Amino acid sequence: MLANAQVGLKKMHDNLSSYDKYLSDGLITKDQYNYQHSLYFQQQSTYQSLVSQKMQLESQITQLNSDKITKAVDFDN
Repeated sequence: MLANAQVGLKKMHDNLSSYDKYLSDGLITKDQYNYQHSLYFQQQSTYQSLVSQKMQLESQITQLNSDKITKAVDFDN
């Protein structure tokens, strides 16, 4: 899921350069240009939240595995 989100975010970023040209050529308004940039930053924020959530879950898994080992050692004693 994260890989797909990252690919999509890269495509959005690449497309922003097209919007720079569209704006300079007068094909879009400044509002349309700003809207596309705001969408990109919104998606970037969502992606960063997913990365953060993944890191938290990995940390929880590590902690649970550690707890499991500790309990197994306690049980053996």
